[in-house]
Amino acid sequence: MYRRYLTLLSCVALLLFVLPIRAAAVSVSSEDYADEEQNTIRITNPDTGYVLYVQDDADLVDRSDTRAIVEKMYEVTAYGGAAFVTTDSNPNSAEYYAESCFDKYYGSGSGMVFLIDMSNRELMITTDGAIERTITKSVNYTITDNTYTYASKGDYAGCALEVFTESAALLGGARIAQPMKYVSNALIALSLALLANFAIVNAMSRLKSASDAEILKSASSNVQISQPDVRFMKETKTYSPVSSGSSGGGGGGRSGGGGGGGGHSSGGHRF
Repeated sequence: MYRRYLTLLSCVALLLFVLPIRAAAVSVSSEDYADEEQNTIRITNPDTGYVLYVQDDADLVDRSDTRAIVEKMYEVTAYGGAAFVTTDSNPNSAEYYAESCFDKYYGSGSGMVFLIDMSNRELMITTDGAIERTITKSVNYTITDNTYTYASKGDYAGCALEVFTESAALLGGARIAQPMKYVSNALIALSLALLANFAIVNAMSRLKSASDAEILKSASSNVQISQPDVRFMKETKTYSPVSSGSSGGGGGGRSGGGGGGGGHSSGGHRF
């Protein structure tokens, strides 16, 4: 009897430990989907105050897939805002559109915007604020390098899910694959090795050129001068006054004023 009560208490304690975790996950996908009919979702993380947005104007993602994407975006809102935007009517560049969306949603705050631009066939990530310290411009390129193949195959939901999965992992202190970076480094190393090899071969095969002194000495040894005729013809003078309008000091520096602020960091990949 005693063992039965002990087992029952253990089960209750386990449920009390697990339920808050499941409740947090369920709260992400509850009444916040009120605007899903218009392809628009807005969810606020009550712990941080950061907001996530989904604006699927190009209607690329089904509702069933959107829920999984939103849950990954919610992890990003622990560090800043997160927005997923799609468009098929962009007359400007993908970078301009993504940064305009960032200004609209987050102003100068911390956040990230992931754009699928069907007009330009391009993925674009824009970051700023605290998130930008981790997801930098070069990281934006890396993430889109890792995910553009999803979009190339028409799997836009998988593309967005992978973008926010990698972003959440980075913000949580993990690392992501960087195959394009390794390929670029290998190509750079190979190019440098070829250039070094060419320089060595060229230096070893080049014949030593005669110096000016050696050329003059050789020429003068074969020339004989007898009874030289030297005459003074005339002398001229040139007056060169010092300019009276010269300014002192000067200094380098760049033209134009310097303005403050760093702006957004954007990076993308065509598909």
